[in-house]
Amino acid sequence: TFAIFMVCVATWSSTQALIGTWRDPSLWLTIARIEHYGHVFIPSVFLHFVHAIIGLRQPRRLAMSYAVSVICFLLVPTHLLIRSIDLNGVAKFALNAGPLYLPYMVWFVGTVVEALVKLRRAIIAQSQPFEKLKLKYIFWATLIGYAGGMPNFLYVFDIDAYPLIPFSTYL
Repeated sequence: TFAIFMVCVATWSSTQALIGTWRDPSLWLTIARIEHYGHVFIPSVFLHFVHAIIGLRQPRRLAMSYAVSVICFLLVPTHLLIRSIDLNGVAKFALNAGPLYLPYMVWFVGTVVEALVKLRRAIIAQSQPFEKLKLKYIFWATLIGYAGGMPNFLYVFDIDAYPLIPFSTYL
């Protein structure tokens, strides 16, 4: 599951980097939508990875999360998730949220926080020093990664957080 998680993150980050490099801004919306095809699976695959690494068996919870990812995947090409894209001065572009982007963002952040809380609880409960250390590294690495990526949601809602964005993405 970690490899699939990394493919989703790579899809998001590589297309995030590509959007502003294309000379033709008319392609930026298409690239932003391609970006979200990987983006919508990040929380579900991360939750699945955490369940696998800590040995937690909650197939219904995972199925529910993947169902939301699939629904969001189907919404990516519509204006319900991403309405349009605008040019701006700081990051060159900004997505304009569709009516379902806020619920999508809340689900995304909530699922990631749930996974991190489960991982943190597993660290506390772990008695073997090596396993505890491994889980700590995973926890801190993913927490730092998400802390760097989450500010990207702010531009979608027209919140300028410069210099946090775009530089936090490089974290």
